[in-house]
Amino acid sequence: DKKVIVCDEKLKALFAGRDRVGFLEIAKLLTPHFVKTP
Repeated sequence: DKKVIVCDEKLKALFAGRDRVGFLEIAKLLTPHFVKTP
């Protein structure tokens, strides 16, 4: 399926240890990794 990313070890670190991530879930999973500026 072209709407799913199969994660390697580096991506698993970003995507909460998941093996596969859908395109619609990426923003939700990446948000905690960005620093909010005042």
